[in-house]
Formats: sequence, structure tokens, C-alpha cells
Amino acid sequence: GERSQMGTTSERTNFFNTNIYSEYTYVLDDLHTFKGMVGFQAEENSWKRIGLSKYDMISESVTDVGTTMGEAASESYGRNHWATAGFFGRINYDYAGRYLAEVNLRYDGTSRFREDQRWNWFPSFSVGWNVAREEFWSDWAEYVGTFKLRGSYGELGNQNTTEWYPTYQSL
Repeated sequence: GERSQMGTTSERTNFFNTNIYSEYTYVLDDLHTFKGMVGFQAEENSWKRIGLSKYDMISESVTDVGTTMGEAASESYGRNHWATAGFFGRINYDYAGRYLAEVNLRYDGTSRFREDQRWNWFPSFSVGWNVAREEFWSDWAEYVGTFKLRGSYGELGNQNTTEWYPTYQSL
């Protein structure tokens, strides 16, 4: 006849995210506003799974793999880990709430890539114009208090791959 079988699997994921930053604002002549920010971010993710299935249950009413008598039907084990770290900074400039500029720079690294490709720089910037702060907008200010035009460009990294370690052979 068919042999009875019982299995169990245990899985655990730990994820830690640290974000530390500081900001500073300086206003000159009530027209020029400068803001600066620097920071650090780190993430760590670890995952572990273990599974066991065995034949020949002693009792069908006791559903625990420890109450089996037979050999293992299957065993499985998996473990993965990755970590990221990033340093970042931002500078903002604002003239009378009318003309806006922002520059960002990140230096990010990930454990998922080989050492020579692990770290990279990622810049971004934007410029903007708050048209609603112009004199010619005063007739419409009652209806539309903020109307900004903004252009930006930036780059960001991406560690999302089909495998956790795509350039390494895994066991």
C-alpha cells in the first residue's frame, strides 16, 4: 500500500534598515534659502529555510515529523543574505520661492555584485520655476496658489535580479 508521509518546513527572514541623516538650512536676506542634507543608509536581509519530510507516520492524529519511523522522503535547506549601504547628500537653493534648484549625489554599494562592480555614483539634479510667485500671476493667485514647472534628470542603481547573486555559482 501507500506509505504515510509527514513534512515540515521552517522559514525565517530578518530585515534591518538603518537611515541616518542631518539637515541644515540657511536663509540670506529673506530671499535666498540654502538647504543641505547628508546621510547614510544601510540594509541587511538574511533568509533561512529548512525542511524535512519522512515516511511512516506512527499515528495520523499526531501531525509532527518527529512521530515518523521511516527514512527521509525529502530534505531541503536554503540560506541567502544580502546587504546594501549608501552615502547621500543634497543641496537645495530657492530664490524667493520663485526659482528652485536641487543637486543630489549618492554613493551606493551592494553585496550582490562582485567587488569591482559593487559601488557606484548616482547623481541627479532638478531646476524649477514657481510661476505662481511671479507678479503677472497675481490675478490668479486666489484660485491657483502654486504652479511649478520642473525639469529633472537622475540615475539610480538597481540590485533587483533574478538571482540573489547573479555572477556567482551557487550550491
